[in-house]
Amino acid sequence: ALASMLSQGFAAVDTAPTYKNETAVGQGLSPAAYLIAKVPRAATGAGQGSSGVRDALCKSLQRLGRRKADLVLLHWPDKACEDGSLAAVWAALEEAREAGEAGEIGVCNATAAVLRELLKTCRVRPAVNQVERHPLLPQWELLDYCAVRGIVLQAHTPLGQGDRRLLAHPAVARAAAASGLSPA
Repeated sequence: ALASMLSQGFAAVDTAPTYKNETAVGQGLSPAAYLIAKVPRAATGAGQGSSGVRDALCKSLQRLGRRKADLVLLHWPDKACEDGSLAAVWAALEEAREAGEAGEIGVCNATAAVLRELLKTCRVRPAVNQVERHPLLPQWELLDYCAVRGIVLQAHTPLGQGDRRLLAHPAVARAAAASGLSPA
């Protein structure tokens, strides 16, 4: 599937330990593919400090057969916020970037409240906030918040987790007709 995707012009591959596919992705990954890797919330618990984040990233890179990911995202920052370790977790991602293990760093599934907290202490601003976003969940306020602060809002789950209402949505139908593609 990965080889087919890359041969059809997709340039980026997104994976995480949570998906349990990093070894397979690494085997099918072309050197030119843009790699998005994620640090799971399990690596961000209280008491782990920067070592949990760096260890998780190192293990992911080993499974992927890479020395560096183009973009590393903190997959779910909520746990780090709850236990007060967000600043330490983010500092570990900044260290990974400085060490050459990450081209850019960002977050995945962060609310504006989480970003406000993060921006108070970070030295390197998140490049990306990857969130579920589609016509049934447009997240306009979060989009505006990120745009003003120079954070790219990247959509994940564009098919709305299989919600059939999304494929019938007028905006999706218009885009499909204009591009000559199916709604999916």
